Amino acid sequence: MANLDADVVIIGAGLGGVTTGALLTAKGLKVIVLEQAAQAGGLCARVAREGYTFQAGGNILNGFELGGGHERVLAKLGLFVTRTQLDPGFQLVLPNHRLNFSPNKQQLLEDFQRAFPSDFTGLKKCWQTLEGLEEVFYELHRKDCFCVPHTLKEKYTYFKDVQQRLSKHYKEYEKSPLQLLEENVSSAEVKRMLDTLCFFYAQMPLEGCSSLFYAYLTGLARRGIFYIDGGIQELVNQLVNHITKRKGEVKFNSPVTSIITEGRRAVGVMLANGQGIRAKHIIANTTLWNLYEKLLPSSSRILKKLKVQTEDITPQWAPFTVYLGVDEGVLPNEMRENVFLLNDYKKLGDVGTLLISLSPKWDVKRAPKGKRALTISCYLPQDRQWGNRSDYATRKQQQMERVIDSLRSLVPFIDEGIEYKEAFTPLDFEKQTGRPQGVVTGLATTPSGFGFKHFSNYTHYKNLYIVGDTSFPGHGTNLVSISALNLARIITSR
Repeated sequence: MANLDADVVIIGAGLGGVTTGALLTAKGLKVIVLEQAAQAGGLCARVAREGYTFQAGGNILNGFELGGGHERVLAKLGLFVTRTQLDPGFQLVLPNHRLNFSPNKQQLLEDFQRAFPSDFTGLKKCWQTLEGLEEVFYELHRKDCFCVPHTLKEKYTYFKDVQQRLSKHYKEYEKSPLQLLEENVSSAEVKRMLDTLCFFYAQMPLEGCSSLFYAYLTGLARRGIFYIDGGIQELVNQLVNHITKRKGEVKFNSPVTSIITEGRRAVGVMLANGQGIRAKHIIANTTLWNLYEKLLPSSSRILKKLKVQTEDITPQWAPFTVYLGVDEGVLPNEMRENVFLLNDYKKLGDVGTLLISLSPKWDVKRAPKGKRALTISCYLPQDRQWGNRSDYATRKQQQMERVIDSLRSLVPFIDEGIEYKEAFTPLDFEKQTGRPQGVVTGLATTPSGFGFKHFSNYTHYKNLYIVGDTSFPGHGTNLVSISALNLARIITSR
């Protein structure tokens, strides 16, 4: 084998890439991280404009509680970020109700009873069932057995730990969240409430989601949703610094065009500038689709298998985000840092379903005193014509105004307080992250994508691994960190 330039090359400096890189450099491995953009973070990157700093996406951050993915990474690396647990973790604003998802279970149940008195008994029973599944989810990832089995040892661990614990909740595990709900509640209003949470976290309705994954996301507020001073980019920056201080490298503006293979073994990468870098291990912090369709040699057999395994979970929704710098005087006193807004029970998605993340008053890193930074996210039906239309600028402006118009139901006087506004289309996210239309989707969110059927950190090539939200269990920053912990353990054990 030719001389190696590094022990590990990581394609992409998103959260998964830099977390894995930091964990491996801490073990003494020589790591090179290659990022196509000018900054690290990917979908966690910040957008700085005219005194405001916006999160690329929402601020629904968990995993900083004891035993959470981020907390475990920070503890292993000896790092610290200033964070505050939010109470409520988020609000859900419906046409007729405002619900506060608090860490205090009793307060949440009281909100449920106030909003849905006739359905409360059934809703409470359904919620208790989901809590039982959630306990299984957390117990598994705390024991480091929460990965798709590949080796004989991993398969033994899977059957011993995973199947044993799921057996207590097997009937519930086999059902969709919609089935669990319909066994206890008949209200279309309650269904749409739970659909809204599912849509923002998994970009799918209740009937298509894995019950175990849905149990995890419905318990987020109870486990703890946090805010990091300065935003999630502060964590990313610390991870990058950890890599470089231990003689690792993070190279920006360095797009990788292909992975070098010898037979079914990955041996290096080729950059756009023609430079080749060889390493013992190659890690792709990309989507599964980007990896197999753009970076690897074409293989009809592998692509066919990939299509079969992901046919019911191919992303259907693309993000559209509006950044607003506003005077805090126009914001309602009851508005919290994270708000899910549903304006129409009959329609899920598009501008009628918004996630509004608001910089806290105390975080002057994000906005000047007396001002606030708002990140307003929605999902649009995937449309590959965004970059091929002569009316792109007009369409972008019109879509931004539609989002702001939808926001007026929550913030009636928003127009009086806007000091800065900008929109990011699916095309803008694609340029920033390299993802087709910037799509975000996890593959463990469906029943067919969970457990044995899911893609682990392993790929079809030796020495080639994947980390991030399309490797198990990674959907959301906490699970991406768990994906990185799994992969670092795999590589350092070899």
